[in-house]
Amino acid sequence: IVIITTNLSDSKTRKIPDNVEILRIPYGPSFKCKILSLLNYFNPLIQEEVRFIKEKVLLKPDKSILSILLASYAKAMEINAFLNRLVADYKLDVKHLYLYCYWMNDITSGVAMFKHKNPEVKAFCRVHRWDVYFETQKPPYLPFRNFIIRTLDSVYCISQDAFRYLQQLTNNRYTGHLKISRLGTFNRDKITTLPNSGMM
Repeated sequence: IVIITTNLSDSKTRKIPDNVEILRIPYGPSFKCKILSLLNYFNPLIQEEVRFIKEKVLLKPDKSILSILLASYAKAMEINAFLNRLVADYKLDVKHLYLYCYWMNDITSGVAMFKHKNPEVKAFCRVHRWDVYFETQKPPYLPFRNFIIRTLDSVYCISQDAFRYLQQLTNNRYTGHLKISRLGTFNRDKITTLPNSGMM
């Protein structure tokens, strides 16, 4: 099990099992990938997203929108390359590879890009609030939602409202990929009273 975190500063506070490794990577894309994203502007995936912005989101793809889109694509390329290296370094069989993202963010776009090229991989993500609702953002846009939802095996929403929102956003085309999985537990005996004292 490999846990990838974008937290580069906090120290580890919990003991982890021997079969778990934690890797830290920066959240923002590298300068090299930013340049590559500009050079890939006419890539079919980017052009599909530009059409989605115009026709579904009803926004003008101006400088602020395109900068978000290209930064997300840059990080997606970086994560795709990172996952390819990880598979090679650990000699992983992609047929038995499971990828999970806690948020639907730019890293998830990279996971979707990797799965698109390796369809036998099982990939999932969870969505909460900020990563669902466009209107919570300034400008009101979150990149590659269509691509992520149709490519990942499942997207787990924490509420019925989020489920319906993403269903409407994608014109009901990928409803089979959307699930509802609420946070929390029904079994209070399983709640840890001292979360930092035990094993993860």
